[in-house]
Amino acid sequence: FPTRRSSDLLDDCGKRWEMMAFGDPAPLNAYMAARFGQEAVDRLYLGKTQDIRMSVTYYPSLNTYQGNTKLQLVMQQYQ
Repeated sequence: FPTRRSSDLLDDCGKRWEMMAFGDPAPLNAYMAARFGQEAVDRLYLGKTQDIRMSVTYYPSLNTYQGNTKLQLVMQQYQ
């Protein structure tokens, strides 16, 4: 079944964004582990790394939760 994962990311200007990815996380995790190592992936999900640098396509979305609205990016593809 589809799942959702959220992670903070930094753009090239150092601005922090929240990015969501929907669907099975296994292919993305396998890609990152093969390219950057499993330890880097583990640190990513703990919020303790900046070792992973990827190009992604995304679309912006507004997320409203408990009356607070914020911009989040939704990942479509990666490489």
